[in-house]
Amino acid sequence: MAALLGKEAAIYCPSGTMTNQIGLFVGTSRGDEVMLHEDAHVFNYEAGAPALLSGVG
Repeated sequence: MAALLGKEAAIYCPSGTMTNQIGLFVGTSRGDEVMLHEDAHVFNYEAGAPALLSGVG
């Protein structure tokens, strides 16, 4: 995929949950506060995963 798009590298994410968690991990630092809309998938369906995996609250 990376070659097809002319990029150096690519990552395959088989689920939206995995993509959300990767996005939170690379976009935050441990101890950061994350503000989410009350209807956000991360808020409603991923429970404590952001806190556990990325150390955000």
